[in-house]
Amino acid sequence: MSKTMSKTGFGQSKIVQLKKPIGQVQNPTLAYGVAVQAYILSGVSEAEEYHAEECFESYTHNLFNVVQDIDNIKNRLQEAAQKSITWLENNQEASKDEYERKQKLLEGIADQIMNKLYNVDVSS
Repeated sequence: MSKTMSKTGFGQSKIVQLKKPIGQVQNPTLAYGVAVQAYILSGVSEAEEYHAEECFESYTHNLFNVVQDIDNIKNRLQEAAQKSITWLENNQEASKDEYERKQKLLEGIADQIMNKLYNVDVSS
C-alpha cells in the first residue's frame, strides 16, 4: 500500500510518499494514520523553526538599528553639551535666569534623547 500526500507552506511544496512496511503492520489504515500524524507533527516543527528564525532575524536587525541610534544619540548629546560649554565660556557674566534657562534647554534636549534611548524595544 502506498499513499502520496502533498503539503504547501511558507512558499514551498513538499510531496511525501507513505508506504506500508511489509509484514510489520496488520492494519494499513492505522499505519497510514500514524504516518500522516508524524508528517503533520513535522509540519508544526517546520512552522516553529520558521517562527524562531523570523524572531531571531527581527531581533538582530532591531539590535543593529539600536546601536546605530546610540551612535546618533551620543553625537547629539555631545553636540548639545559642547554648545553649552561654549556658551558658558563666552558668558561668564550671565545672570541667574540665563543660566537656569540654558540648563532647562539642555535638560530638555537630553531628556528627549534619553527617553528615546530607553523606550527602544529590541525584543520585538
